[in-house]
Formats: sequence, C-alpha cells, structure tokens
Amino acid sequence: MTTSTSASTSNDTFHLFPYLPWELRACIWQLTVSPRTIPLKTAHHSLPPCAFSVDIRRRLNGYYDRFPERSISIRLLHTSSPISAALHACQEARNYLTHPACGANGYGYYEKMSSSNLANRQQLWLWEEKIPSPYIWVNFEVDMIDIGVTRFGLSGESTYASKFRRVKFKPMGAFAAFECLTPDPWLGEYTSHTSFPHVKEAEVELPRHASIAEWADYLPWDQVEDLFCGLKDIVFTDPSGKRMTLAEIIKTFPEGRPPGYALEN
Repeated sequence: MTTSTSASTSNDTFHLFPYLPWELRACIWQLTVSPRTIPLKTAHHSLPPCAFSVDIRRRLNGYYDRFPERSISIRLLHTSSPISAALHACQEARNYLTHPACGANGYGYYEKMSSSNLANRQQLWLWEEKIPSPYIWVNFEVDMIDIGVTRFGLSGESTYASKFRRVKFKPMGAFAAFECLTPDPWLGEYTSHTSFPHVKEAEVELPRHASIAEWADYLPWDQVEDLFCGLKDIVFTDPSGKRMTLAEIIKTFPEGRPPGYALEN
C-alpha cells in the first residue's frame, strides 16, 4: 500500500518543470487564473480604551477617559473565499502573478486588497495602531466581488472602487437596484451610496420572497441612462434561481419599454 502511494505521488510530480523556458512557465501560471466569487463581510473587534495610546484617546475628545468601561468597536473586512491555489504553489508563481508589470492593467493578476483601505476612513488610525489590517488577494478583472447588503464606504474613500469590474450585491429594495451602478448623487466627503464607475458586469440578487416581475415596475428607470455598464451585462437573480438581464426585463413590457423609460432609448 505504501509503495503504491509513493509511486502515484512520484508520477504526479513533474520534476522537469523548473527547466522549462521561462516564457512557457509564465503561460502556465497565467492559465491558473480563473474567475472566483469573493464575498466581503464585516467583523467587529472590540478593544478596551486602555489598549490605545493617550494621543489616540485625546483624538476621541477624552470620551473614553470619562467612560473607561466602554470598549472601542472597530470594523474590519473579511472573506470566506480562500486564497488562489496558484499563490501557494511556489515563490515563482506568487512573484509572477502579483508583480505590477503583469496583468491587463499593470496591477498584477492578483492584487492585495487591504481592509483598512476599504472601510470608514475615520477609523483607520485606530486600526493601524492595534489591529493588523486583513487583506484579500483579488483579480479585479475576473473575480466577482460580492458585497451583499453591506456598504463599505468605498465610493470616494478608496482607489479600489474604480478597480471593480464585476460586482454582486443585494439592494434593500427596487429603488436601490442601480445604486452601485450609477454615479453618486453627492460629491465630496459624504456620499449617499457606493458606486463602481468601471464595472463591466453586475449581478443584482433579490431578497427573500421577491420576484423579478414584482420588482420590474418599481425599478428606478430614470437612472438607466446613467448606468456604467450595458443592459445585457446587468443580471437580476431571484431566490428561485431565475435569471434575467435588464435588457430582457425591458422587453417584457408592452411596447418593449417600462413605464417612465423614454422611447428614444
């Protein structure tokens, strides 16, 4: 039994791989890149005020000095998606797939997405002092970023917002179905929703007990002209698994258009 297992392991190992030309090895590492779904979640960490320096507590206007029993809550991003197997293969693969000179947009095939750069900027100085900022390896060109119902303050707060190409989210209602796919109505520090200006593909996941037909009449049709991606690139999915693109939804209406959607469109 041991002999058979050893022979199988030996046959499964290509010992001559390091002797292949570099161009061929690079092509092989490129073939390991495949689309994944990266669900982003938030986790709260609580620390007592005494864990932070006097300077940090002073920046909190002495609030926690007056109420020392109250902990400081810090929110960080996490994902249940494992790191790509290729990044664990060997140092050569990791160096190549993460090198800025590689990849379609000069960011590398995989880029380290830091949690501290994604969430509320007002809390960054708290994180950096006491809690190591988690990071996630992402291929922004092919990975589907699933933000669920959570809003992370990405718009206007992080350079990553402009790198998202595929995004999945669950709006609270039909009125918010395009919130990630249209420009922020407010400019400056405070924005009303998260948006990804260079998104090419989006999946809108409907909440429980909702159907595409029920939502169709109440979608914000006045925002269609502002969408960052095409009508065929936005897919609605209901709890039963039914999927329809926005273009297909429009065709189901009389005269091929929903109420409020201009004829010239």
